[in-house]
Amino acid sequence: MGRIRVKQVVCAPPEAVAALARDINLYPSFMPSLRRIELLETDADGLGGRTRWHAEHRVFAARRAMSWVQRERWDPGGLCCRFELDPSEPGRYKKLKGRWLFNPHPDGAELIVDIDFLLDHPALNPAIHRVLDMLMERNNRALLKAMKHAAETSCVQPRPQI
Repeated sequence: MGRIRVKQVVCAPPEAVAALARDINLYPSFMPSLRRIELLETDADGLGGRTRWHAEHRVFAARRAMSWVQRERWDPGGLCCRFELDPSEPGRYKKLKGRWLFNPHPDGAELIVDIDFLLDHPALNPAIHRVLDMLMERNNRALLKAMKHAAETSCVQPRPQI
């Protein structure tokens, strides 16, 4: 089972970084393997919803496409988001659960992403799991680095949120 934690300090207020992170339309340009995200539904209060994620990874010499549906729930007062796999449409995941934290930091905000995941594939062995952990960590580091750049340059205005 994969478990990653990725951190990034951003020279911007935590609220601004959280607002940027809520803009799911930006994620495909921020994450190397993410092709698109579809908003399936938004909760009545606008703080949560369901999204379908489409990714393509290069694993060894082959490209592997995958999709899954997850539910997100934002806590703007606590500056965090929790997400988990929608069990009715798991895709390749057996487990996917995580959270985003936007903590105050002397330089602005510390962005933290924690993810627990487990892929559903009969050919997975410990060596393959290590490769997948590395891919997940690398993808999320790229995401946080891109968010840092966008927040610090203030060139990206948040669009519709979930």
